[in-house]
Amino acid sequence: MYQFLLTQVGKPLFNSPSPFMRWLLPVLKSIDEQTISFQYTIRDEMTNPAGKLHGGVIAGIIDDATGAMLFILHSGSNYVTMSNTVHYYEEAKAGEVVYAVPQIIRKGNTIVYMECCIYKKETDLLLAKGSSTVFIQSKK
Repeated sequence: MYQFLLTQVGKPLFNSPSPFMRWLLPVLKSIDEQTISFQYTIRDEMTNPAGKLHGGVIAGIIDDATGAMLFILHSGSNYVTMSNTVHYYEEAKAGEVVYAVPQIIRKGNTIVYMECCIYKKETDLLLAKGSSTVFIQSKK
């Protein structure tokens, strides 16, 4: 999987196994043995009535990016998010580009603690930061 994804850097992830990720349609920005990052172009259907990126979509990006990182870099098990906490700092609107950078804070045998920052591409301004606790299930 990892070797294949190296060939996908800079490309939209049309063929993700996650239907939600296919809807978000991120571009794989970078990947190495420890990290991954995704870029998202904000579309109208991702915004709230004020025309800003919806908080639920931000939470979804964080959940999907952290899950994708675990799936891609630590495959072999299934993962279930136990909790997500999101702090919102800035806003983004349709047409703007944001990118998500998940990271593992601590990985145990059954629990993984992760964080994910979402930045506005043009300024590297922190848009939101989330923390996740993930349960590792045995491979089914």
